[in-house]
Amino acid sequence: MHLNDIVETVIVKNLKRRNDRLEAISEQLADLGINWIRFDVIDHQGTKASATWWNAFNGLQTIRYAKHANLPCVLVLDDDCVFVDDFAKKFEKLWPSIPPDWDYVSFGEIFGDKKQIAPGVVESQNSWGGHASLFRETIYDSILEKIDGLDFADEQLNRKVKPHAKCYVFSPYLITQAAGFSDHSGDYATNHLFD
Repeated sequence: MHLNDIVETVIVKNLKRRNDRLEAISEQLADLGINWIRFDVIDHQGTKASATWWNAFNGLQTIRYAKHANLPCVLVLDDDCVFVDDFAKKFEKLWPSIPPDWDYVSFGEIFGDKKQIAPGVVESQNSWGGHASLFRETIYDSILEKIDGLDFADEQLNRKVKPHAKCYVFSPYLITQAAGFSDHSGDYATNHLFD
């Protein structure tokens, strides 16, 4: 089973000025044979809105696109994602353990709580990540209605959407984030350590 068998549309969020990130993720996706599209996100630099607000706005735009295009689901990736070694084999082995009632599947998060439901898969309504998230059409409206950008998008997803949805996470993670300069925080970010 291939990732594109589950999700037809994979979106990579990317700032025009971060061609370095686009090249890195393009290479990974090509190596994995994953079909994807680039989503040109709006840069917060030179605006009066905060980076947090723009981060949420850009994420919401991907969900608006998915809803408008009538996509049954969409995988949204940040451009600094890093796939684990043997991603394809691990995904093929673990995907059948995701319950069919899923609304949201994350490829790696930091947990506040988790309940093991199968080897390599947990259920969690209290976790943070957002860098590699698979959304089903069943929660598009809830996301668009409840996330306003006044706080980090993954924080709002955690508080306002996940408690009313079926959320599953691959644990240990299948996709993490690279160390490097964070456009969001404006400084160097170490490699994110997901569970």
